[in-house]
Amino acid sequence: MYYAVGWPKKFSAGKTSGNNNVGPMVAIRASRERRVIAAMSNTLVCLWNHRPRALITTYTWPERALKQMGHFVDLRWKSDASALAIRTNKGFIVILNVCKNGPSNQKDHELYRIKSKRIIRSEIVSEDLGIVPSWVLNFKCGVPVRNGITDIICRQEEIIVSTKGGYIYHYKWDGLLHAQLTVQINSVPFSADKLNAKASFLSLDDSRIIAIEYSRSLRGYAIILEDGRGAFMQYSTPTVSPNSLFAIWAKNTSSATCIAINNKYRFIIFGLSNGQAAAYNLDDTTGALNLSHKLKFVHKDPLDVANVAGAVRCMRWSPDGCVLAMSWEKCGLSIWTVFGSLILCTLRMDYKPIIDGIGNQTLQIRDLEWDVEGYHLWFLVDKSETFDSSPDCIYQMQFVKSASSVNPNAGNICHVLLQAEDRLYLHILDSNSASGFLRSVNAMNSHNSSLDEKSINKNSQLNQSQADLNILLGSKQWCVIQVPSSYMAGENWPIRYSAIDKTGRFLAVAAVMGIAHYSLSTQKWKLFGNIAQEQNFSVTGGLAWWKDMLLVACYNVQQAQEELRIYPRSLNLDNAFMTSEKLSGSAILLNVYRDFIMVYCSNCKLRLYRVEKKEKKQNHPVAVLHRLQDISLENYVPQANALISVTLTCINAESDEKEPESLLLNIAGRLILLPRDRSKKATQAVFSCPIALSSTVEMVWSTPRTRTTHKYLTDALWLGCGADGMKVWLPLYPSSEGKQPNFVAKRIMLPFKLDVYPQAVLFEEAVILGASNEAMDLKSSGNCDVTFPFYSIDRTTQIYLHHILRQLLRRNLDVHAYEVARCCMSLPYFSHILELMLHEVLEEEATASEPMPDALLPRIVAFIQEFPSYYHIVVHCARKTEFDLWDYLFAAVGNPKNMFEECLASGDLETATSCLIILQNLEPSDVSRLHATLLLDTALAKHKWELSQDVVRFLRAAGPCSDTPPRTSISSSGPLTPPVTPTRSGEPTSWPSSKKNSLVITGSTIRDRLSQSTAEKGYTVEETEFYVDSVLKNHATNLLKSWQIRELGLFSAYLDFPLFDWLIKERIHITAIEDFPSCLLKIHKQFDWPFPGNNSETSSESIKTEETKKIPQSDLTENTLNLRQLSLEDASVNHQRITHDISPDSNAESSQYPASILARLENYSANHLLAPEYLRAPSSNDSLVTSVDTSCAASILEDADDTNIISFADVDDMYEEVIMNCHPQRALELRYMLDLMLATDCLEWALLLAILLFDGQSICKIIQRAHLQPSILTANTLERIKYGLRDLETWANQECYGYKKFVIYCQLMALGNINPDVSVGSPSGDMQSNLPREESIEQISSDPLSSVDKPNENISRSDSQHIVHKDEISSANHPLETSSPTEKGSECIVS
Repeated sequence: MYYAVGWPKKFSAGKTSGNNNVGPMVAIRASRERRVIAAMSNTLVCLWNHRPRALITTYTWPERALKQMGHFVDLRWKSDASALAIRTNKGFIVILNVCKNGPSNQKDHELYRIKSKRIIRSEIVSEDLGIVPSWVLNFKCGVPVRNGITDIICRQEEIIVSTKGGYIYHYKWDGLLHAQLTVQINSVPFSADKLNAKASFLSLDDSRIIAIEYSRSLRGYAIILEDGRGAFMQYSTPTVSPNSLFAIWAKNTSSATCIAINNKYRFIIFGLSNGQAAAYNLDDTTGALNLSHKLKFVHKDPLDVANVAGAVRCMRWSPDGCVLAMSWEKCGLSIWTVFGSLILCTLRMDYKPIIDGIGNQTLQIRDLEWDVEGYHLWFLVDKSETFDSSPDCIYQMQFVKSASSVNPNAGNICHVLLQAEDRLYLHILDSNSASGFLRSVNAMNSHNSSLDEKSINKNSQLNQSQADLNILLGSKQWCVIQVPSSYMAGENWPIRYSAIDKTGRFLAVAAVMGIAHYSLSTQKWKLFGNIAQEQNFSVTGGLAWWKDMLLVACYNVQQAQEELRIYPRSLNLDNAFMTSEKLSGSAILLNVYRDFIMVYCSNCKLRLYRVEKKEKKQNHPVAVLHRLQDISLENYVPQANALISVTLTCINAESDEKEPESLLLNIAGRLILLPRDRSKKATQAVFSCPIALSSTVEMVWSTPRTRTTHKYLTDALWLGCGADGMKVWLPLYPSSEGKQPNFVAKRIMLPFKLDVYPQAVLFEEAVILGASNEAMDLKSSGNCDVTFPFYSIDRTTQIYLHHILRQLLRRNLDVHAYEVARCCMSLPYFSHILELMLHEVLEEEATASEPMPDALLPRIVAFIQEFPSYYHIVVHCARKTEFDLWDYLFAAVGNPKNMFEECLASGDLETATSCLIILQNLEPSDVSRLHATLLLDTALAKHKWELSQDVVRFLRAAGPCSDTPPRTSISSSGPLTPPVTPTRSGEPTSWPSSKKNSLVITGSTIRDRLSQSTAEKGYTVEETEFYVDSVLKNHATNLLKSWQIRELGLFSAYLDFPLFDWLIKERIHITAIEDFPSCLLKIHKQFDWPFPGNNSETSSESIKTEETKKIPQSDLTENTLNLRQLSLEDASVNHQRITHDISPDSNAESSQYPASILARLENYSANHLLAPEYLRAPSSNDSLVTSVDTSCAASILEDADDTNIISFADVDDMYEEVIMNCHPQRALELRYMLDLMLATDCLEWALLLAILLFDGQSICKIIQRAHLQPSILTANTLERIKYGLRDLETWANQECYGYKKFVIYCQLMALGNINPDVSVGSPSGDMQSNLPREESIEQISSDPLSSVDKPNENISRSDSQHIVHKDEISSANHPLETSSPTEKGSECIVS
């Protein structure tokens, strides 16, 4: 509605006027047009021009007059701003004339003028940016009033004065008294309503009036008596006569302090001594003054306003009557909407001075006033013991307001559009930006982990998901659009109306004169080329867009005629392209519904048009208006400006006809529906009796009926009701089973509370958009006695669907609730909606002081069971709920053990993992351990490594069985931070706290907690570790036996499995390979490794995984390592390029790893895996075979194409082809596994991996190890290698010819016919071949980031020259690990 922006401005009357004896300012008032502000101290009156802000004139009260008449207390303006009426403390009314000063020939008697120039059509045009009028204040007369003055009000013809003696006097502006209009209060009858004949009269002592205000709409006076009672006095006859006055009591009002009347909404606000305010309206039938609503704090943590702030001191309505500014006696300022929604409050802010020596200070506001269009709030501050401010200071707070508050049309209520005095604030829903989508997902994961992430990833319509998520968690930044200064020049300031089309791409503004419109796509404004045309009309009824046409309800100054104008957007702003229609009265409201235009005029008539678009001969669009009918609203609207909004709607229609069926009228906050009477056949629409829908309505949202899956939400009527939240008039469609019973209504009104003030409703997304003020404690750049907060505007969103479902279920409308929910199941946050509903009902019922007779929780649980994400919703709700409420929750949802078993059976392992935490707190530890083992087996079988990592940590932390469960509450904010585990270097390292479903328990360290728990029941830490290690070893054995080597690497990386030690121990038993060709093919498929050569039957495309199919070809090309350019001389440059290629942003879709794994690989690739000696491509000059014993290898060479020498050139080309087509991450993984297999003497596996990598140097090492160290290998290892190579040669000759030559080379090496000392130009490089074994292994294991903490001990070998250190190869940074760069050891990311 209204939102504060920036810091309040401060200026001094004394410094500006040059008078150092000004004294404290006591009152401030604005003229009727609010362009001139009058501020007053006890002896000085000064007039301020608003724009530019400048002091116009001052009037100092003479010393003699001060002694005779007293000092100034309050002032009022005459309606035409030609005079001021000031009351004094000695009972005088001082009248000051406002005279225009200066030569008679000077225009408007200007004090000075600010001018600028702009070029229009190559002509320089001079423009006024601001005019300060030249006015002076002259004393006219001083009128004494008997019995003392309590309050005054001013009208155009008279000054009305209330006295301490109980009289109301009427004075003319020349000081003469209207004696015949004098009213004595004790002679006026007071009653509860007009129909009550028992009227009473006040005594002389009770008839003193302390405050009085006149209402032109209610035609009466609101008064407050000395005892705090409030009443409203009216004339019973059209003529003004004291004898026709009667008064109506405001019920239950006994402590009123001040009055504010809203003429637009026709009610009276009484400020109370308890810090609240009560709003009363007149009953049209009985005439009673009924309580409408109260302005009070309804926050969850209510503020004791009576003690903190005191009584209400001052209240002022904004010029448009949409918000109320309120201040209290002790401190504080607040802004309220019409029906009690709090927009801004400073009571919770501490105002601290810049000067030293003073503690916290409070802001005591003495008087308030709004200026032009409500863009600034002027206020005066008291000088008190708690606030040390300059006594003559005047403060000015800037505001922006909603465009729909003054221009409620179909476009403005669909978007969040705010308007300031010279700019617009628009929130753009950026649904096309992928980066915006990622930011929304990250924000959702960090702030609200309960959103259904799976439903987002599985959504086939990615663009729709992006739009929905951005709507829910979009950026808080605003698009600020500055209106051209040339249009806002001179007296044309400020913006009065603004409009946006339904697409949100085009905007229009109207200042005092003319219009301008803006395109977001081109970011350009269109102004009138002819300034005379711009200054010839003034917008009075608002702006609206219809397709690409701009509708304007305006007043033609030249012809003195009200008009409806239509300007095409695509053409220049010129009257030559305009379509105009004369109106019968001054336009007040303008709205569009489909092809219908509604114009409401000051004669209380609504004119309907049908508009169509045609093309002229000049090929420019023209709008053609067809006048349909005029509808008189005099019987419904008490006065013309009481109609807040008007629109056509189809909500009462029972068919899909295009004609509108009903008319919606918001009359002073009361919403009525005029349905069309189709029983009467007439040429014009006839409306039947009105239907009252709701009261206290501030805004209305409705949409034209369209065919959509969200028919319940789009066909509903949405009402914004201030402090009452929102109401939705929801349709109840009959079920598909049969017709709806006659006793069931077709619509139902459902109210629900909101945490935000609604600005727009997104019907199909089930989201409400709004805005709110955020105060920041920042120091202003200027010299200010008090540190005001800096105010900014935040966009807010709220999901409302769970409120609707809850209301339907409470009313036993389960079928309709299910239909509403079923229509919204495609929303990515649908599970979150159900979770919110469950959580709110659970907290409300479980924390109730008394048991509820009709509990809603069982019905909510039964309703959620109808959806597939039931267990996910319940578990997440439980984890975010206090532990004390779990008994109540699981009494309704059932045993969590049964939930765990159901999740495990259905394959929902993530939800089953979350159930373990619940079981840990509700059941003995042996039960949770048993369920954890079942989950671990299932997770390992399905290769859920991150989940398995959590379960393993859970088992090791939970320890042995225990009879008593740990009764600790789970925090709803997310997983707790796990204990610190020492690394090898002795430095503590903490786990990240943002892991999904991270299973941790509190304690100093995991091992301490484990030891403590095990000691109680007799179990040891070693027994627990042995059980977990046995499960992991068995699974590692199964993985290796089934040739799943990549899954083995992932298993080791995520679960911190000691793969190095295990391979050394088990290599004799399980590392043998029976079928080399089949194993090679399986490795190809696991690593998505391309085949060499161009054989279509064996190309990698035939075995592409689903993950690779999603990788764009451009991404593969962009991220391919150009290994031919790697060299030893340029290692640093190569490292920079390679690490850039494998960065998280390079190809996020082509890898299943989180971004942290790629960051972790940078150090590994730089130091080891991507070093040039590992990845250098072989040279074409290198010879594959240096010396061949033809007697031993004749049979092998018979099948070769060239029997004399086998060149490596062909193999070099195939190697390049394979490496250039592979993913860099897969190359790192293969290289790591090859080094690991070599270090653990798993030679058969190492041979296959070396063949995949065309690594001739590694082949040499493998053959050497097989020949030189038979004692540590199986007896037939060398023979198995020979037979395996022979099978590979046969397979390569038939299936993949690209491997044949390299396999022949491997066979020759195995037969001992190739000199291993001669370089063969393998990818491992010459440097690697020249290193001894100890240095080679040490180079691999020199990474300081160790993955496993192992004791520093050696493994003895038969050959003393070949010793492998366990801590060397184990410390190599695992490329399959997903640890972040700041982690060490076994700490892996759990995404």
